[in-house]
Amino acid sequence: MGRKHLSKSRVQDPELKRQWAAQLSPIFQEKGLKNFPMDRAALELGVSKATLYKYFRSREEILDLALEIKLQEMRRYQLKLSDPDLPYLERFFEALTITTAELSSISTVFLSDLKGSYPRVWKRVQTFIDDALESLKIFYAQGIALGELAPVHPAILVLTDELFFGKLSDPDFLEQRGLNLRDALESYFLLKFGGIFAQQHPDADLIRVRLQHMLDELQKPTFNEAETKPEQGRMAVGNLPG
Repeated sequence: MGRKHLSKSRVQDPELKRQWAAQLSPIFQEKGLKNFPMDRAALELGVSKATLYKYFRSREEILDLALEIKLQEMRRYQLKLSDPDLPYLERFFEALTITTAELSSISTVFLSDLKGSYPRVWKRVQTFIDDALESLKIFYAQGIALGELAPVHPAILVLTDELFFGKLSDPDFLEQRGLNLRDALESYFLLKFGGIFAQQHPDADLIRVRLQHMLDELQKPTFNEAETKPEQGRMAVGNLPG
């Protein structure tokens, strides 16, 4: 008779597993995942490969836990965005500070290897982005209601974020342009909330006049809309932050 296969039982020590995953995470970021087998992971942890397998079935399981730890840390931004005890703008900057600090420790090589070799784990990143977009939509709607943000439809504000974060999560896009996550995020929010023109631009008044003219033209009803579209409030450039 052949030898009966016995499935290995894993040691259930969540705290130690999180400790090991957190210890390996910076090395994953620096070296990537393609050339990081279990025996090297064991070496970095100072344990035997056999011991490591008592706790994790595979490298993917370690990676999954390491990523979940990182995403949990990043989710702290949600608490800031929704903190009723903080002024609106303070909520935004506190959340942005947390996000940029955490993103600065994620490398493009890590993202590239994760997306290319571990699609199941990569789904966690996509889910995180979807949740973040929903949180921002709520945050923008609150800001518009409070008069803190320009009266732009929240769906448009979220659309710009969706397009940006879609590219941000593409490691090839970042690498080909010599960008890292932190620099890309800081530049994006500077542009989004500060505008493309310098605050003391010498032609600031002319820019506002031309933008107002453009908005007035856009709000004129088309031939088909003239009789069917109800009159809406006029959007003015003067309502935009500047």
